[in-house]
Amino acid sequence: MLSTFFKFEIKAWLRSPMPWIFLFVFALMTFGATVSDDVQIGGSYGNVWKNAPFVAQNWYVVFSILSLLLVVAFLNGAAIRDFESNTSQIVFSSPISKAGYYFGHFAGALLIALIPMVGVSLGMWLGAVIGPAMGWVDAARFGPFEVRGHLNAYITVVIPNMIFAGGILYAVAVLTRSTMYSFVAAVILLVGYIIAGNL
Repeated sequence: MLSTFFKFEIKAWLRSPMPWIFLFVFALMTFGATVSDDVQIGGSYGNVWKNAPFVAQNWYVVFSILSLLLVVAFLNGAAIRDFESNTSQIVFSSPISKAGYYFGHFAGALLIALIPMVGVSLGMWLGAVIGPAMGWVDAARFGPFEVRGHLNAYITVVIPNMIFAGGILYAVAVLTRSTMYSFVAAVILLVGYIIAGNL
């Protein structure tokens, strides 16, 4: 039963332009930061290569915090879609498990919410290729593109943050069935991240 709702959620979001728009925006922002010193994400990194794994990891941290509002858009939609379209009575009238229903929708929306974060690596890679070719940045500012550093940042930073924040926001959406409360919870989490970082 879980796989049925998981597949439904994936198909529904892949047809939507929202994940692809956010992927483009994230890639464009990191592309700009890669090819220009005027665009900074998370501060300046001095003499470190502009495509170093250290820079990628810091950018993934910044984007995983900024993407809280992105996560709430995907997970809130998954949580309350059936209730807003008045199909919940039909869905729950059939013999389905609530765990399969809720966790299937959660897992599908969470997987889709992870797609735009790939834009960080994509934008950095495009910037490292196009920037020196167009003469925007000196080629000496770039080192080899290390895929392992990007994968490590994605696995250790992005996925745990998305699961943690996504779980809280999905629970709020399921319990309140309100978009407003979901976004309020996202803002509270964002403020909590900022306060924790400063402490």
